[in-house]
Amino acid sequence: MDPDDLTPRLRALSERWEVITERPGSPRSTMNVVEYGLGKRRRAEVYVNRLLRYLLDPEEPHGMDTEFLDASFDESLAAYE
Repeated sequence: MDPDDLTPRLRALSERWEVITERPGSPRSTMNVVEYGLGKRRRAEVYVNRLLRYLLDPEEPHGMDTEFLDASFDESLAAYE
């Protein structure tokens, strides 16, 4: 194989690799997801409370059992130590 033939193939491979390994932007925060803004503050508070209630209830189908609840208590207790 002629080395000159290899250069375009390597360039194409490199470009495909860049596309495959491209990462999306940073994830949005929960507050951003629920559109927490000045005009929507009350609605956002309800959404966040519902989300927290869901995550803190080990009987909900989120698959975490008591892990989120335990982690929340661990962080709260650590603040008082």
